[in-house]
Amino acid sequence: GDFTDDIQRGHEKHRLHVFHDVFLESLYLDAGDFIPAQKDWFREMQWMLARFNPADPDALALAVKGGHNLEMHNQNDVGNFVVQYKQETLIPDIGRGRYTKFYFGPERYQHFVNSSRGHSLPRPNGTEQAPGEEFAAVLLDHQSTEALDSVKLELKGAYPAEADLATLVRSVALHREGPRGWVEMEDAAGFASAPGQCESALTTFSEVELTPGAVMIRGERGALRVSYDPGVVAARLEVEKDVDFSLGPADVNVVLFAFKQKVSQGTIRLKIEPV
Repeated sequence: GDFTDDIQRGHEKHRLHVFHDVFLESLYLDAGDFIPAQKDWFREMQWMLARFNPADPDALALAVKGGHNLEMHNQNDVGNFVVQYKQETLIPDIGRGRYTKFYFGPERYQHFVNSSRGHSLPRPNGTEQAPGEEFAAVLLDHQSTEALDSVKLELKGAYPAEADLATLVRSVALHREGPRGWVEMEDAAGFASAPGQCESALTTFSEVELTPGAVMIRGERGALRVSYDPGVVAARLEVEKDVDFSLGPADVNVVLFAFKQKVSQGTIRLKIEPV
């Protein structure tokens, strides 16, 4: 019926335009006569936007945020990043949930979309980020050249004590190499009192295919190959079923890259390439 059709249309819009914050909408504005900047950097908020070719709306684009977990309309998402290619947000911020008493109540951060589990973020020793302004990133470095844009964030402070972190540094970069460019993501974890486990998640609404050493994320127009070192990291797919989104329930694919064994310190490296 009409309602079902509306939901389907809503999900399609959700897939392509899920990150509604103003700073990310510029990633996929219809170009028209407007050409966005090659890069944008908002130091106080720790937001970085980078585009392979801003004159080409189909080109690879990256957004990364640091900040803290008491921002306006807060979700626990310190360190989250978004990747777009061919005007599809293949690694998205999954959006907002349906507005309910639960969504705005004490259980707010149990909702998948508001928790760090619902974002492309690390899960050190199985923990989630905590809400509050004190749970924040520390900016370690930002680089901006014609060849690349990168940001490095210490995320340890976004997690509770039970994560047992000595350090958790996330580095994300857009490299303007080759015909289409590529995105590099590294999570370097060190544990304080004993060897630990860390998983780095990618959330997507797109089709996921696991292959040895690489994960394919396939949209309707484009795809991303996410390469990793299978000697260090194992990849698996989990599906979060019937997430209560504002546009209706939908499944979210979560790709998890985990150390193959506990480590005192180690790095999960991902190379994300358009294909």
